[in-house]
Amino acid sequence: MYNNKMKTKIITPNETCPDVHYSNYTTVVPGTGWGPRIIPDFELILLVSGEFSYLRRDTNEKSNLNEGEVLCIPPGELHVFKCERTSSQHSVIACIHLELHDKGSFLSSDYSLSPMPPLVTDVKGDAAIHELFRNCRNTFGGFGKYRQEILSSTAKELWLRLAEYWEGGSDKKISPRMRQMTLFLQKNIDKSPTRRDLAKKFSITPEHVNALFKKELGTSPAKFLRRIKIYQACRLLREDGLSIKECADRLRFYDEFHFSKAFKQVMGASPSKFKGK
Repeated sequence: MYNNKMKTKIITPNETCPDVHYSNYTTVVPGTGWGPRIIPDFELILLVSGEFSYLRRDTNEKSNLNEGEVLCIPPGELHVFKCERTSSQHSVIACIHLELHDKGSFLSSDYSLSPMPPLVTDVKGDAAIHELFRNCRNTFGGFGKYRQEILSSTAKELWLRLAEYWEGGSDKKISPRMRQMTLFLQKNIDKSPTRRDLAKKFSITPEHVNALFKKELGTSPAKFLRRIKIYQACRLLREDGLSIKECADRLRFYDEFHFSKAFKQVMGASPSKFKGK
């Protein structure tokens, strides 16, 4: 997708091709600061422990930061990043410098991002994101044959996981009502509940059900149900040894053809090929 006025490529999270320039995982002495400075690429900083601050020099807007947050510093912004003296002696951060496209520069307007990440993302308790920062640092310091490719794929997974927070798709961002609705679908998978069933159960309109699923999960109730059905079909085929027809019947598909079509859309392979693996 392109911005017609500027001819700038607009990159969505799933279209990113990260080019990692630097990565570390390090202890920081309280009072240490970086800046005033301008960086040419994006910098993601996971605040593992300690208290930090970020000051935009153009507006003098200061943000206080705490452990469990990820700071995203955009290219070209004059700023000061600092570990506050109130921090413990064991303040720790993990940093990644990167471009989100391997054939251009954000600062040179070769591409833009949709959505543009917020300055701070709260990822407290998200062990997967913490582990990705560690993996990126370990790979960056290595010399493997596919080092650059692994760095890129690790950074892309990290960006996608962060994007789920920005777009409301992470489990931590799902509302209590949405958790109840998805649990209702999972518990009643054999009855193939519809959006009307959800609407009746939760006293809202079918249109509102669709809007909530789109906003919080990026999908529709029907597609969500189809996906969890197919995941269950994988277990029934591989672990329980059911036939394709038995799976279709058990999960209330119209017939084997419709089951096979849905299976391939979700898994990228037919149930017969999956069963034979």
